[in-house]
Amino acid sequence: MFAQYDVTFTGQMVFALTALLGLVSLGVKLFGRKPTDHQFVSQSEFHESRREIARELEAVRLRLDHHFERVLQKLDEHKTDVLTAGETRSRLLQDRLNDLQAQVARLDERTK
Repeated sequence: MFAQYDVTFTGQMVFALTALLGLVSLGVKLFGRKPTDHQFVSQSEFHESRREIARELEAVRLRLDHHFERVLQKLDEHKTDVLTAGETRSRLLQDRLNDLQAQVARLDERTK
């Protein structure tokens, strides 16, 4: 008979302690200290960082423009070289084709 009361009392104690711990943890969550970190920036800090980012982006844009101008200058310098090299190659290829046609014609003359 005492064993039944002992088991019931132990179960009630476990339930009561669990409920008490739950209430304590809820109280700590609700009424605990808030962190003192400021998660938000002030308006002046925001505008200053915005101006700094704008300056950095402008510097990057100027560097890109400068490099783009240099690439265009290099292309203009080498454009004539590329065009003359292409014309030279096509002329040499045409000469080789003419020589080959002449050799084939001579071979045709010999085999007739």
